[in-house]
Amino acid sequence: MHSPATRLRAVRGLPAAPGHRAGPRLAAGSRLQGASGLRAASWLGRGWESLRSGTLARRAGDVPGRRGLQICLGLAWLIDAGLQYQPFMFGPFFVTLTIEPASASNPGAAASPAAWVSHLMLRHIAVYNAAFATIQLLIAAGILWRRTLRPALAASVVWALLVWWLGEGLGGILTGASPLMGVPGAVVLYALIAILLWPTDRAPAGQPTSPGTSPAASGLLGAMAARLSWLVLWASFSYYLLLPANRAAGAISGIFSVTDGQPGWIVSIMNGLSRLAGQRGLEISIVLAVLCAVVAVGVFAPPAVKPALILAMALGLLFWIAEGLGGIFTGQGTDLNTGPLLVLLAACFWPFPGAAAAGTAAASNEDASIRAPTLADAPDIARVLSPASAERGRWRAWHGLAGMIEHMTVVKINAITVPADSGDELARRFAARAGAVDNQDGFEGFELLKPTDERTTWLVVTRWRDQASFDAWLHSPAFGHGHRSAAERSGGEPSAPVGISSELWSYEVAGGSAG
Repeated sequence: MHSPATRLRAVRGLPAAPGHRAGPRLAAGSRLQGASGLRAASWLGRGWESLRSGTLARRAGDVPGRRGLQICLGLAWLIDAGLQYQPFMFGPFFVTLTIEPASASNPGAAASPAAWVSHLMLRHIAVYNAAFATIQLLIAAGILWRRTLRPALAASVVWALLVWWLGEGLGGILTGASPLMGVPGAVVLYALIAILLWPTDRAPAGQPTSPGTSPAASGLLGAMAARLSWLVLWASFSYYLLLPANRAAGAISGIFSVTDGQPGWIVSIMNGLSRLAGQRGLEISIVLAVLCAVVAVGVFAPPAVKPALILAMALGLLFWIAEGLGGIFTGQGTDLNTGPLLVLLAACFWPFPGAAAAGTAAASNEDASIRAPTLADAPDIARVLSPASAERGRWRAWHGLAGMIEHMTVVKINAITVPADSGDELARRFAARAGAVDNQDGFEGFELLKPTDERTTWLVVTRWRDQASFDAWLHSPAFGHGHRSAAERSGGEPSAPVGISSELWSYEVAGGSAG
């Protein structure tokens, strides 16, 4: 609820999948069952290596990096809850100096409900504020605990929009506030990030995921809608920066000069930037507007995505400094303000390492066109493996078993969900590609498992000598060639995909018996 209007007031000299239980993280030593074999998996590393590779607590079908970003969102809500428990928030000045100024300049339709809420809060401010802080604490806990993630994210969207309207005065979007003062409001960014990070088990239908896919592009909105939301946000920054009041000669300097209640080190930084800006408000506003425009369109050009996101993070940090770090060191700040949220939002669009493999598994599953070397629209890796190879080298990975495993076989299981009447077509297409990978170095075997119950998920089980062998094949010309249908290889049009969705699971053999 730390709104742009509050900052403006200070500038003017006033006070401040069903039934499926197995996944890629089963406990080591799970018993192998039947000809399908290889259901055991070792525990995968979790701590720093998971964060570094963008796979924190990743489950089958999860998008690399998404869980880590959800945790960051939960921590942001936790900080907000802690700030809401500050003594200042339990007194009337929280309403009169923070909430009421936020809506004071809004049109009547927006300001009247906020004024009514303010008057209501003043009657029992301690009770209401305790409730507000507790709600934010529960949202944070719900996001951090995976089992309550979805309801917590849904609650965070509803709560954020209510606070944005009744507490932040719509973030200054109706009064022409500057991005350096917190427009469009921090809580609306909480809502947007929650929607982008909504947990989905697979990529949206009809939207293939290519290497380097981001959590935002793989989420509920899909790639295009997510990028359009980014475009609207950053293009609006350019618009607001060029408004007459925000590009005035002393506007930028005036924003950085607001240091009421800040510790000395923040005062020194902001005063230095204020002196640096001087009377060059017009020039600085134009430069910032151009940079925001570059950020807005950068996510639509793959080579420019990472530079645009880095620039967005840098601008977010600059905005945060102009916001006085959200006032969190003054005892009166109610949230982090927009700066850190813009950094987190940019991270949602970052193409995390490992997203390529996950994206390949979530893309269209049969006969999609391959555009090497990006592997965009690539069908799942296991489709090119021949059922005949199972007869030739079915248990090659188990040679040398005499009570112990002599080498660590890597197992890739591709779970392909097909319409109830399309399973036979899937098997036919596999049979048409017999032997496509038999001679690949490190390839040890293949099985296509057909469900015998009501499920419609087929399992493609492949075994490799090691991860390096699998990666070498994944990036080889043979991969692209093998993923084309017979019609495509002869110059025809690709066949329609059979699969609805898929998940790629990774295992390594942790134990078992030769039988």
